[in-house]
Amino acid sequence: MSSRSFPHNKAFSNPKFESYKLSRSEFTSTSFAVPGASISQRGVQHGKTPLSVREIQSRIHHDHLAVGYGGWMCWVDETWNIWAMKIGETFEPVFSPVCSLPVPVENDGSQPSEYPSITSVSPTTYLASDGRGRLYPVHVTPSATSLSGTLGPSYELLDPSSRELRPFKVEWVAGDQKILISSAKRTKLDDDKGWSREAGFDIMLVNFDHDDSDEMETDSTSIKELNIMWELHGKDAPIYVSFKSEHFLIGSSEHYSNLHSPSSSSDDTLLGSTDSQPRSEDSQTSFSWTQTSNSITISVPLPQDTPKSHIHISISPKHLTISLNSSSSSMNVFPPLPGFDRRAWWDIVRPDESFWQWEPSEGLLTIELEKTNTQTRWPHLFLPNSTAGVGDMADVEETLSDETRSAIAANLAKFTGPGPSNEELPSELPGGLSSLLRDDMDLDDDEREDGSGEAAGEDGERGGVGKLVKWSFIGGREEKNDVLEATKEEVKVDKLIGAEHVIGSELEWVRTGFRRNDNQGEEILVKYSLDALLFKPPSDFNSPFTHLKTFPALSFVLSSKRETKYILHTPLVDHLSPAKVLAFTSPTTEGAQGDLFIYQEAEGQMTAPSGVFKMGGGEEGALVGVKAVKISGEDVLIGLCEQTIVLLRGVL
Repeated sequence: MSSRSFPHNKAFSNPKFESYKLSRSEFTSTSFAVPGASISQRGVQHGKTPLSVREIQSRIHHDHLAVGYGGWMCWVDETWNIWAMKIGETFEPVFSPVCSLPVPVENDGSQPSEYPSITSVSPTTYLASDGRGRLYPVHVTPSATSLSGTLGPSYELLDPSSRELRPFKVEWVAGDQKILISSAKRTKLDDDKGWSREAGFDIMLVNFDHDDSDEMETDSTSIKELNIMWELHGKDAPIYVSFKSEHFLIGSSEHYSNLHSPSSSSDDTLLGSTDSQPRSEDSQTSFSWTQTSNSITISVPLPQDTPKSHIHISISPKHLTISLNSSSSSMNVFPPLPGFDRRAWWDIVRPDESFWQWEPSEGLLTIELEKTNTQTRWPHLFLPNSTAGVGDMADVEETLSDETRSAIAANLAKFTGPGPSNEELPSELPGGLSSLLRDDMDLDDDEREDGSGEAAGEDGERGGVGKLVKWSFIGGREEKNDVLEATKEEVKVDKLIGAEHVIGSELEWVRTGFRRNDNQGEEILVKYSLDALLFKPPSDFNSPFTHLKTFPALSFVLSSKRETKYILHTPLVDHLSPAKVLAFTSPTTEGAQGDLFIYQEAEGQMTAPSGVFKMGGGEEGALVGVKAVKISGEDVLIGLCEQTIVLLRGVL
């Protein structure tokens, strides 16, 4: 963790903390059937193109429940109907049909679809995406008991070369006519064989010339094209987005760069520093890795004329070092090999049962490792940031077999499309989709204090909770010099140094009034050794994030939760004290019960209250969205399930 971008306030540390204690609380759970069709989105088709692991991750954590104005919440059901709901003073929901989206025409050769979604722009304007590449303004007329609406013209995102529709996801509304979207980017295969399996991700700021007051612009059969203001490319979808003063702060597992001239991006900078600081990085040696329940296999490509006697490998229970002599005629590498200088394993290995072999005919160095903790799936090969300057090497994804990919995609059909429903996902999904199953345990003070001890600094970082996030600061456009692209604009991108494991985001509150809360949803929960730290972003992005709270040992505790769909925390501003973290599990097994685990901040005490409640699963259907609302001074948690609405009172 970069000490300047996410500074840790040790005054919030609680070295005497022992454990979270299950406490009894008076609560009320009420369920109501959703009107119309279910919200499982079985109408979403992926065609013949399989999803990549990162696309699967994004869809698993998608929240179908959108916050509107005046207490309204909205969603799109599996038959493309938009519904609205408001919780009345009697704690019963009022449902209102808004309008219907045109049902997209199926195309097996198309790129995988996103979920249809609805986003509020103003009290009278919403934006609906069909997940296939079309955006519709929705003009709504709110009242105390209904939210009726009509569709405006269709705005399409088209691939510039093929002119085919390009599916996208709305990430942020940056104004009445500006939205930030993300879109998976694939390569069109030859001979009309569809699209490549692996996908990069583009983020785009787009606008649409739509006048909210123009009554003539309410014809949904009218088709226009979204105007791309700027476009950036990366390897993963955004995990965190914040927008202030025409600038975006975007967190993802990879940085974003300008598409057409990657070198035009500014030098990497450190959040909290007003000066750009150049970052020198050695060229990294590429590698791949895969695993079984008992072993790890690493493949490192090297020049074929490398003598075996020039390869030196040191394998210890916690580290790996690969060194090469520099006398080989075809390479200019000095020991140690870049990126492999005493790298810390994500978990412990058995050196006496591990070995390596060199195949000069294939130019491939293979390292076979035996796990100490068998049956444990590693979400990463190395501990993130275990070596300064390694950069992207810390988060190389596991290479998955076709069988594993197919199993994941087939079982994801419960949320994304039709298919078998009686199969189970692998008990541990790759890439950190599912956390480690570990029992909660008491922790010594020196393992928790500041992460500097061996247990906290190495073994303590092994918890599978969270995702390593890198930060891109985006804003201020620069004209391109290329005459052929003179009409295009490039946006300035600062790649911020430092990466953090983001565990969760802020629980979003329903707007009971007609004023937008621009600060809502920006706080994040970050893993710090065994603890979880709550941060809020600066007001101008020129300062570091502010440390608000520490939940002792919580990242370790959360690592024991399997099939976690959402990890959310209650916001500190204008809402609740003490703060709470909510972990929602949503098992993929048909009919299995979902649970809500709640952990309260310790506030300097030796123990802190915790609770567990049923949320979704069974006849209610899987949990697909979570929000909260204040009714008559009482905070109510709202769970949107495939078949029901669940209201939990007395838990917040």
